[in-house]
Amino acid sequence: MHQHASPTVRRWRTTAGWACLVSTVTRSGTVPEGNLRPSPSSRRSDAGRSSSSRPISSRLPWVTRARRSSFPGTHPVVALGWLLCIAAAASAATPTEAIHKHEVIVAAIRTAGTPAAAYWKDFADRYERTGAGSVVFADPRAGQGQPGGVAEALRDGTVNLTVMPDSLVSELVPEFSILRLPGLVSSDLQVENSFRKCIQPILAPQFAAAGLVMLGPMRSGWLVVYGADAVATPADLAGRPFRKGLSPVTNGYLAALGARLVPVPYPEIATWLAVTPDGLGDFSLVELTSMARSKPPIRVLTLTRHGFFLGAVVADKDWHDGLGQRDRRALLDALPDQKQWAEDVAAYEQEYLAEARASGVTVTDIAPADQGKWAQTAAAYRESFLRGNGPRWHQLHDCIEGLPST
Repeated sequence: MHQHASPTVRRWRTTAGWACLVSTVTRSGTVPEGNLRPSPSSRRSDAGRSSSSRPISSRLPWVTRARRSSFPGTHPVVALGWLLCIAAAASAATPTEAIHKHEVIVAAIRTAGTPAAAYWKDFADRYERTGAGSVVFADPRAGQGQPGGVAEALRDGTVNLTVMPDSLVSELVPEFSILRLPGLVSSDLQVENSFRKCIQPILAPQFAAAGLVMLGPMRSGWLVVYGADAVATPADLAGRPFRKGLSPVTNGYLAALGARLVPVPYPEIATWLAVTPDGLGDFSLVELTSMARSKPPIRVLTLTRHGFFLGAVVADKDWHDGLGQRDRRALLDALPDQKQWAEDVAAYEQEYLAEARASGVTVTDIAPADQGKWAQTAAAYRESFLRGNGPRWHQLHDCIEGLPST
């Protein structure tokens, strides 16, 4: 992880900032009100936040926008103030030091003019209004080597992504919260009722028609959907070594897209690489997981071509540098113990299927001969999901909400 500025440096910058203000007031007699006016986006992100929680650069926007008429004259205090101001602005220009936890989410948008683009704009507005942070939309060419892209920002070490609590995801992104059963595992009966009375009759036929396999609720109490090309993720198996691998919200959507989760070597941290039917695509990152609860926090890098939410977080700089020069096959071949891991996952998957059938779930097995059309069905499902015309989310929500509390 990147180091933030030390308390001493932060205090020095604050002092320098006040010196800038004093010099401006001394010269012009007034505080430069026009220059203190925040941008619309900063007003959104500032709502409900104290000024002390924001980076110095956002608290002193006039540092780099001072009026020409406010430049110092011959007064020594004024001159000293401006010298300190210039030095502070230069040192504050390091992006990593200006970005702190819970203040920035980065999303790569490849869908300008589509419902997905409007979705993300609405998401950004809602997230910033919570006061938890701000949303920065990176260059949609991320991962292709152009300056300003997400991949470049990560590679340069200039971006720190934050962790959004799972509860906030549910509030801001209701489509994803539908995949999560209310009450989590507070009551086995509630989970069972939700699944048998609502999820199974409402969603199973539509998922089957789309060529998807529905598995759940399982021991973890989550609805999990897998495509024919997907490998059951061990992260959903209670009591398994990979139990905390990914957020169940993330797993549900990854699985609905037919993603294949592959463990990636990473020192002391369980890191996963999501491989979609598209293969290893360009970076599309937004951190929408509850991994902060893990000890140590789990980081997940998700790669995709379709430009919508898949995963989260940042991996090591050197790891990124190496990743950019490997193709999909080389990366998979480089993973240690791949054969044993695949066998373990296959065993887990069979356990999933057996438990699902024992729970009365109708499992639609897709024949190997039909798997070639998986990418097409997955793409159609994604488009339907993005347009809000996917499975009957509102009907499902109303059904679950109508269940008696237990």
